[in-house]
Formats: sequence, C-alpha cells, structure tokens
Amino acid sequence: MKNLLCLCLACSLLLALAACGKKETPVSLPDPTEIETTAEEIVEVTDEFEATAEEASMEEEEAAAALEKPGTIAEIVAFYNDAANKVKEEKPGYSFTEQTSINSINGGAQWLVNIVNRAITDETPQAATIKKGDNHNDFAVPGKDWASKLEPSAVQSATCTQKGGVYEIRINMKRESQADLPRNVEDHRHGRAFKVYNAGMIYDVMAGYEGLGRIEKFAPTYRDCYIICTVDSVTGAMKTAQYYLTFDADIVGRLVSAIPIRASASISVTGKYVF
Repeated sequence: MKNLLCLCLACSLLLALAACGKKETPVSLPDPTEIETTAEEIVEVTDEFEATAEEASMEEEEAAAALEKPGTIAEIVAFYNDAANKVKEEKPGYSFTEQTSINSINGGAQWLVNIVNRAITDETPQAATIKKGDNHNDFAVPGKDWASKLEPSAVQSATCTQKGGVYEIRINMKRESQADLPRNVEDHRHGRAFKVYNAGMIYDVMAGYEGLGRIEKFAPTYRDCYIICTVDSVTGAMKTAQYYLTFDADIVGRLVSAIPIRASASISVTGKYVF
C-alpha cells in the first residue's frame, strides 16, 4: 500500500513538472510586399553607389588626363609659348579685333603723331576672320613662323588659374625702354610676344608722306603691358588670347623746311583673338 502511494505521488509530480514547461511561440512570417520594397531600396542604393563611383572614376580620369598646371613664372611662360606656337602649327582658325589709340600727345607736333598713327592703322587690319587651315601668319607676332619666344626674364609676374576645363593665364611684362624701333622684332623683349611697331612700319611707311616731312627717331618705352589667355587644360589648345600693349614714344620728325620737330605720345594697342 505504501509503495502504491509513493508511485501515485511520483506520477503526480511528473505531470506537474510537464505542465510547467515552456510554451512554443509561433513564428510570424514577414509580409511579402515588405520584402519586395526592401529589395527595391537595396537596388536603388546600389545604383546610386555605382553612379557615384563612376562619376568619381571619370573625374579621376579627367584629372589624370589634364596637363600639369604650371606654377612658377618659367613654367607659365613655357606653357604659354607652347600654346601660342601651336596656333600657327595647327591653324585652328580665329576671329580677331584690334584697336589702336593715342592716349596723349605732348609737344607741338600733333600732325607728326597723327601721321604715324594713320600710317600704322592703314597698314594694319582692325578686324579679321581666319578660317581653319588658312594662313595664320598674322597671329600674335606677324611675319614669323612662331607666335611667341617670350622669356621669363622679361616677365614681372605671371599667374595660372584653373576654371573648369581651362587654364586662365595672365602674364605681366616688365618695363622696357629702347633707343629706337627694331628692324627685327626679336631685338625687343616685347617683340618676342607682342605685335610691336618696327622700323619698317614707321620709317618705310612714312616714305609715302614726304610732302609733310619724315620721321627720324621713334624710341618706345613699353609699360604696363600684359597678356591674358585661356588654354584647354587637356589638349593645351589656346581658346582665347588678349594682348595689351602700351608704350610712350619719343618722336623726332623733320619738316620739309628741315626744322626738327620733337613730340611724345602715349599709344595703346589692344588685340583680341577667339579660336
């Protein structure tokens, strides 16, 4: 009887322990529409990442392809020379405008300066359009097969700034005084980059004005002259160029009466090219 009671108690204990066991929590499955939305968001984020990576790669390729930006005066001058000379080599075509003005006249020989100015402007085109492949002989320094032989020693300061896909260059020249006009423009530092007056333009052209007199001396002092140009940062091709030449001229002329006349004039020439 005792054994039966113990057995009953043991069974009751086992049943109680079994009733106290953990109940299983049912697993809730996600909504299929939510799964699709999440997948679309993942694809969008992936596409955005790939697009950003592609843009970054293109920027890196463009940066790698760009010519190294010059920094020093010597580097900027060399870079400018290459771009300017490439114009005459590749003949891309351009439009050109030029303006010559007499800013001031001192002395009693205004007729002298006016004749000089008339002679120069009569011989120089004030506007022109040159087609691609045509003769580019008149660009920058006329009559030469090169456009610039500028030397760093002639430069006061130079800057190069990147703006988008181009380098904008500004070159400021040092002051230069000469006792007379050169026959060969290379004899003047400014003549290696600018269209300067030369002896042929003044003395030879003035031969047509013997009835009024003649020019015996034309001594220029170049001042505040500069060049501004834009150059493609990848190809090195010049896009625009502007030349500002200002000089004071000490002029001596002689009337038919053989009386020498002295005058001085401040003259500026602005030439602009678009390629």
